[in-house]
Amino acid sequence: MQPDDRVPLPSPEDDHDVLTFREAGDRLQDEIGREEQRALALAQAGDDDAADVSRRRLDQLRTAALRQDTARRAAHDRSAFFGSTQ
Repeated sequence: MQPDDRVPLPSPEDDHDVLTFREAGDRLQDEIGREEQRALALAQAGDDDAADVSRRRLDQLRTAALRQDTARRAAHDRSAFFGSTQ
């Protein structure tokens, strides 16, 4: 193998770790909180169009949180059924 035939190692910026269900859920809840504040601030400022966009995003985030929680519970149930709680 020649030196320039080697595959370069990924940089730390390319590190794409897989999130646990808990981490994903925590991030979703954090984002929901930020979006709630954003929607409220926009509504109080009288920017109805932007507030509507923010509320729609908030609905989507809440739907995603429900899906994530359902998937987390299903994964736990499968693990418990097969004798592993990890």
